[in-house]
Amino acid sequence: SPLKHIPSIFGVGVNCSNPLIVADVVTAIRQELPEKVVVAYPNSGEEWVGSTGEEKGGSWKDDTRVKGFAGLAKGWWKSGAGVVGGCCRVYPEDISKLTFELRRQDE
Repeated sequence: SPLKHIPSIFGVGVNCSNPLIVADVVTAIRQELPEKVVVAYPNSGEEWVGSTGEEKGGSWKDDTRVKGFAGLAKGWWKSGAGVVGGCCRVYPEDISKLTFELRRQDE
């Protein structure tokens, strides 16, 4: 990848994507760019349908959503992400649970 030869690029990541695909993307980035920091920053699961200009299902607005996001984040970390977070409709309580799970994993 040409990105590996650009020292000013510190990290490469996946942003505003469905959290269910992030582990595979992180793994692919880690394999292609092992010297770069990998960022995992997905949304809460919505999809944007460009042809209609509308959102398409997938909002995880219950306890399962929060537990699911934090559990998935552990997989992103294990896949090689060095920075983990969330964007659209990932709320502070989601990040708190994610932080708790990742810290507990390191104990």
